[in-house]
Amino acid sequence: GNDRLYQALCKLLGREELATDPRFTTNPQRVRNRNELIPILQESFQKRETDEWLAELRTTGIPCGPINTVSQVFKDEQLQARGFIWECEHPTAGTIKLSGSPMHFSETPTRLYKAPPLLGEDNERFLKEGQEG
Repeated sequence: GNDRLYQALCKLLGREELATDPRFTTNPQRVRNRNELIPILQESFQKRETDEWLAELRTTGIPCGPINTVSQVFKDEQLQARGFIWECEHPTAGTIKLSGSPMHFSETPTRLYKAPPLLGEDNERFLKEGQEG
């Protein structure tokens, strides 16, 4: 939302004209006209690989991070090292990977203990609890 960062982004993208385009000069205008701005930015970002953009954006001082697919999340070394990825046995799918909690508490573990239920598996229990409550 910062106008200075937006101007730096336009320069980095080689699209300096966007910084002075009246539709996009302030954050409220960019929000109002996002349906026009997003495709322009997408076209620019598609010209290079994510890692290249991240390096350039960081060097320029523009906060950034990748948008990962689920597959990329499960392969991320940092997330694996932090215990975010959890494997468990599912009754019909076999071994599956799940994402755990991104937060770790010293005295309150956030570990998952079982696979997701099958479709309808918990219906009876929840319906019974609903009648009792």
